[in-house]
Amino acid sequence: MIRLRQVALVAHDLEPVATALCETFQLSICVRDLDVSEFGLTNALMVVGDQFIEIITPVTEGTAGGRMLERRGGDSGYMVLHEVDDLDDRLADLADRNVRIIWAADHHDIRGLPLRIRSPSAK
Repeated sequence: MIRLRQVALVAHDLEPVATALCETFQLSICVRDLDVSEFGLTNALMVVGDQFIEIITPVTEGTAGGRMLERRGGDSGYMVLHEVDDLDDRLADLADRNVRIIWAADHHDIRGLPLRIRSPSAK
């Protein structure tokens, strides 16, 4: 089963976006960072039920988040994170489809694998 776990947004300025989301949806920031500084980012996460909304902001030049802001011309969606029960089976299927794994991390009982998936018309 595939479940939506988190939606990540990218913003030029983290705090006004975080404040607007928190006030609009009566949320609160539950955590900041979670090692995103390693990627030249800062962030804020909010809990929505058993899912999360994350806002990231580039703090150094040359980040993927910064490039997304440039391509989109402003704040936008950035990433959708899913949770699966059968990761090894899913990985085998992705390998069969030639989907590129960008980075991998194992943390206790969590494995993170960002994938590079593009539509045929994407640049």
